[in-house]
Amino acid sequence: MEFRVLGPLEVVDAGRVVPIPAAKLRTLLATLLLRANQPTSLGQLADQLWADVSPDNPRRAIQTYVTRLRQLLGDDGTLIETLDGGYQIHVSPGQLDLARFEAKVAQALGTDDATEQASRLDEAVALWRGSPLGNVESEELHSRDVPRLAELYLQAQERRIDAHLRLGRPAELIADLRELTIAHPLREHLWAQLMQALWRAGRQAEALSAYETARRALDAELGIAPGDELRRMHAAVLAGETSTPRPTPAPVPRHLPPDVSGFTGRAEDLARLDALLAGDDALSVAVIAGTAGVGKTALATHWAHRIIDRFPDGQIYLNLRGYDLDRPVRAAQALASALRALGLPGAEIPLDLDALTGLYRSTIDGRRVLILLDNACHPDQVRPLLPGSSSSLVLVTSRDDLAGLIARDGAARVALTRLPEAEAVALLDGVLGPAGAADPVAVRELARMCAGLPLALRIAAERIADRPVRDMVAELRDGSRLDALTAGEDPYTAVRAVFSWSYRALAPAAARLFRLLGLVPASDWDCPAAAALADCPVPDARRLLGVLRAAHLIDPVGRDRFTMHDLLRAYAAEHVMIVESEAERREAGARLLDYYRHASTAAMDAAFPFGRQLRPHPRRHSGTPVPEFDRSEQAVAWLDALRPNLVATVGHAAEAGAPGVVLALSQSLERYLHVGGHLTESLAVHEAALAAATTLGDQDARATALVSLGTTYFMLSRLDEAIEHFGQALRIRRRTGDRSGVAAALNTLGCAYWQQGRYDDAFDRLRAALRACREVADRAAEAKVLGNLGIVYESWARYPDALEHHRQALAIRREIADRSAEANALLNLGSVLQRCGQLDEAHVLLCESLQIAREIGNRVREGEALDELGKVHLRWSDTDVAHEHHRRAIEIFREVGYRAREAEALSNLGQVYLRRGRHEDAIVHEQRALAIAREIGQRHVEVGALNGLGETSRATARPGESLEHHRAALRIARDLGEPYEQARALAGISAALGELGDCVSAAECWRDARALFAELGVPLLHPA
Repeated sequence: MEFRVLGPLEVVDAGRVVPIPAAKLRTLLATLLLRANQPTSLGQLADQLWADVSPDNPRRAIQTYVTRLRQLLGDDGTLIETLDGGYQIHVSPGQLDLARFEAKVAQALGTDDATEQASRLDEAVALWRGSPLGNVESEELHSRDVPRLAELYLQAQERRIDAHLRLGRPAELIADLRELTIAHPLREHLWAQLMQALWRAGRQAEALSAYETARRALDAELGIAPGDELRRMHAAVLAGETSTPRPTPAPVPRHLPPDVSGFTGRAEDLARLDALLAGDDALSVAVIAGTAGVGKTALATHWAHRIIDRFPDGQIYLNLRGYDLDRPVRAAQALASALRALGLPGAEIPLDLDALTGLYRSTIDGRRVLILLDNACHPDQVRPLLPGSSSSLVLVTSRDDLAGLIARDGAARVALTRLPEAEAVALLDGVLGPAGAADPVAVRELARMCAGLPLALRIAAERIADRPVRDMVAELRDGSRLDALTAGEDPYTAVRAVFSWSYRALAPAAARLFRLLGLVPASDWDCPAAAALADCPVPDARRLLGVLRAAHLIDPVGRDRFTMHDLLRAYAAEHVMIVESEAERREAGARLLDYYRHASTAAMDAAFPFGRQLRPHPRRHSGTPVPEFDRSEQAVAWLDALRPNLVATVGHAAEAGAPGVVLALSQSLERYLHVGGHLTESLAVHEAALAAATTLGDQDARATALVSLGTTYFMLSRLDEAIEHFGQALRIRRRTGDRSGVAAALNTLGCAYWQQGRYDDAFDRLRAALRACREVADRAAEAKVLGNLGIVYESWARYPDALEHHRQALAIRREIADRSAEANALLNLGSVLQRCGQLDEAHVLLCESLQIAREIGNRVREGEALDELGKVHLRWSDTDVAHEHHRRAIEIFREVGYRAREAEALSNLGQVYLRRGRHEDAIVHEQRALAIAREIGQRHVEVGALNGLGETSRATARPGESLEHHRAALRIARDLGEPYEQARALAGISAALGELGDCVSAAECWRDARALFAELGVPLLHPA
């Protein structure tokens, strides 16, 4: 038998709730359980059972109640024991939720392991189902025992949140903290935790706003200023500092390159590096500096693998490309890559460098992570990537001594010199094997000619193969064959000499491909890209790449993908300029751009077929290789792997004066970048497109780029900036007289205004868009606008108008055979029918929408259809199916980063939990929905979540909270002009007022609600 007091009093026996119908019996049982396994005197029981006037014989009355309670519980006297002067209930710790709660809290406090602590506190808090003993009517219990339990709960919550802040992802705590601070506005530690979570999530302005809210509450209620903790947190946020660790997201990054095979020498350098980690004053930043080709990356990688066990929370590798031919990796790009490696989805990664730096340091704070920053060129490229604590190690390689990091950031430097002769010979012997042992004199001479540079030594040794070493030394010494690139004091001269030696040994076709690879704008490439450069079939390119790999002139980085050392790339670029004519270089570059243009389009068509008709499909040149994609997953994987290349290609095309390629890639990749939440890359690509369109003076392309940029800001919930970009696009379309473009821009603006809750503004733009569509007879655009107008009408609860517009949109979309748009029209129509109570027809249309969405791979539409179907099944009281639909919808919206619909689906799932009687789950989901809605400024979602919270609070016997939530919802609903939510709020207010005893006001509100429901023609919501 199980007893529950952390919420309404419950007794569960073999999975069945044992009803305790009489109020006095519930009070008696609750009193005994709160003193479980301890004697409870008759006086204590009498105080709880009778607050004012007790019966003539309280002892006999209590005996009667105990007898009745034993009968209900099937107790033979062993559960509730009779004592001299009282009673005692005997329960094991597993039988009473309060005992389990206290045990889990004790376990949490007894460990220093933050993960274990958070897990135990999560389990403890999960035992709470609402206000303790909410169905027990005892003033004494509620004035003394219940506040004690509530304090235990709050302490556990605070400790749980502290543990999670030390462990991970503050964004996950924000919704809980907002609700807790609303419920307990004078509890300063909760406000400090909320500020910390917001700041660590990169939301500094909201953290400061939370401080102001707390300060005003303390001043208004108590007339005091914030205490030390809140003031310190406020100062830390202002200064851009945090101090509490943060969690390890899963999976742990393991991004180090493979260890160097046959690593030789560097014993003294390794010892110096080991010393940096010794003792209590271990450094957190180390720089390995040295000339090109001296083996910095090899040493850093080898040492990183030696110490990998010291950094169990992950290893991150970033090539900053500081000395590459193209621009080095910007700090913002590197930070975004690091945050993704640490498990943050793209939609959560900010764009501003300061916000990125703050979020990165908060994410890594307290964790033991090794960060290898390869090929840095300047301290400013590295500094934002330095953690704020010493628990992690940053290992930097650079040709520069990075003196600024040493002086300002306390970094230690290991200056790497060329290998001494003995170590250089050992390296050659390790690679040459018997050939080296047969001629040690030639090996020593080869070591000297390679200037002790590991890069040159390895390439030279690999080139020798089965030939005598002395023959290769003689060939290398032949200056006439090296175009005067003889080995001298300059170490790079030796490297170039070895490169030339290896390069000249290549067959003409392989040498030509090697040269052309110097034109690749990114750090790596795939086999079809090489084929495009060389203007040859893909199998031939694969064979030639195999030759280059065998010569150690390129390295594999994945299946069918390769890279090369930046010195080799510089050498290849140098020779492509010498050997190839300007026309050939231009044609090869054009072929490569053409490949990326067509390959990305093919991938997009496979991954997102519903947008095929919106993407440019330029004419394909003869011989341009284009990969084939059998599945959408395969196409998305290709886009994910090649995303850095595609973004780099956009930048290169912009610099190379190929604006057409920039514009084509911008338009082609838009859906992938937006749906995937790759918003940093999206801004870079579409800003380049805007600049290219401006350079060309192409107003049409400029307007298109403005809409793409506006959509990126829209997804970031920066609606004001989105509206500004959409407005610029509209002005351009009007100037150029492009009525179709005007219609499209007006439609986009209307959607943005609707998201802001500006329904009148949205309606005006959409009506103007509809007129423009009809003027130019653009049926597809007309259907889109009709659907959006239907959504506005639905928000206004003008359901007949909404149905008419959605039916018109559906007819047009079926007429023009636009499957994606048809799915949208079916969805919108089914949504309104569901609201109007026409559930059978709504179900048919929504199922059809879902089927089409799955057929064409439209993930967003699939999620929306599932969410609407969940509402239908809830209306049918089929809560199992409704739960599954809403749960799956939430998963999809999170995958694609559609936060507004995620919030709606969370609120809808909360309604399912409410119907099931799982009130705490309902509250959690409604709170999360409310937090997201407020965070992204979605007021129409906020009002639904507030009404949902009001309904759930009422179901958990908290009419005061219910009244507060419904009144807040009513204010917003009236401001927005949403009659349905107004009626819903009025119904809730009526019910709450009735429970609070204000029957007159309750009746007035109910009359208003009933009148509104009748006017709307939707099913009546009866107050609980």
